[in-house]
Amino acid sequence: MADMITIPESLRFWMNGRNRDSIQSVMKQKKGIPPNLEFEEVVAYHKARFAVDLMKHENYLFTADAWKSTWGAALAKHGENFYQIKSDAYVFANFQPGDWLSPDIAWNECFYCILKSRNGNEKLHIVTALEREDDGHLKISFSLADYDQADDFADTVPLGDGLFEEMDEHGFRSSTKTAVPDDSGRISVAELRNAAEAALGALHNTEILKTAERGGNAGEHAS
Repeated sequence: MADMITIPESLRFWMNGRNRDSIQSVMKQKKGIPPNLEFEEVVAYHKARFAVDLMKHENYLFTADAWKSTWGAALAKHGENFYQIKSDAYVFANFQPGDWLSPDIAWNECFYCILKSRNGNEKLHIVTALEREDDGHLKISFSLADYDQADDFADTVPLGDGLFEEMDEHGFRSSTKTAVPDDSGRISVAELRNAAEAALGALHNTEILKTAERGGNAGEHAS
């Protein structure tokens, strides 16, 4: 798995704060051609919309690659203990099935991927997240939750070495390390991958995940 990933040019344009106001103004516009535009204004409108849509989709692919290089690499190492749920699995009360994997969610929140234990409690979801900040810095985070009961358990995961912050009000624990891009837009994710591997190792040893009511042969649902 690659240690270095590269930020797409469209995102680097966004990272330049001088460009952000003009991009946000396009984002806030309702889709559809505004009234009373001249021909050249219509062309300019579609050009701006295309640039914004391209940026959001390239952000999705970029954060997906960053997730694969961090949490994905950790999952490959601990695959005997965890599996990814299907894209249409219903998890969050305010999301439709599959919404948590959309480009809009990756842009407005994080890139999410949800895991479950192969041998543990089927009611508990491990939500792994890759967050891209406006300046291109990357962080990872995770939660451990029973969404039926609205209970969060990330604070029970026995993590040492100061790799993750304490659980926040949303039930997530964020990495203390941040991956920072260099001047060419390349980012080393090695430290984030090490933190992700430590997190999955600790999750496997979390009592609430091991000893809670088991949901059967969870591994049979793995893809």
